[in-house]
Amino acid sequence: MRISEALALRHGVVDFTASINGTLVYIAHQSLSRQPWPKHDGHVRTVRLTENGIEMVAFRAARDLCAPAEREADMPLLRRIETRGVAHPWINPAVVTHHFGAVRMRPDVLSALDDTGLTPAQLTPPALRRSVATAVTREVGLEHASELLGRSDTRITKRSYVAPTARSVAAEAIDELFG
Repeated sequence: MRISEALALRHGVVDFTASINGTLVYIAHQSLSRQPWPKHDGHVRTVRLTENGIEMVAFRAARDLCAPAEREADMPLLRRIETRGVAHPWINPAVVTHHFGAVRMRPDVLSALDDTGLTPAQLTPPALRRSVATAVTREVGLEHASELLGRSDTRITKRSYVAPTARSVAAEAIDELFG
């Protein structure tokens, strides 16, 4: 999911699936608001979540921060804890991106990055999105990755999100061909 799609989730659309059917938008000189459609046409989708997967753990933790009376179907699942005079409960995606920078400097994250060869600067929400697209493509196919990302065209998914497969040619084949 895009950050703005995750932040647009409401209590009524998350169980063991998440219905991605909106996004948060900020228009200059207006307040942050939820629009009832995703970023592009064709991006409405339902994502099946693993019962004990990280997404459901995060969503349950967010839900548990709200009193049962505050869990109305149209209320944001992920919301501001303290609004400081702001009248809306939606979280600005830019705030999440800012806090993501602090998370990637945590010792446990740095240790995990050491195992991958990535630097903290390379660990970004878009990089995670590309990693998921690549893993899903290699495991179950490009069509599934494209659907999961909310992309209507597999060519865009392949070009923009999936890491190319390394290819090599054996020298013996070249020698045999041109020998």
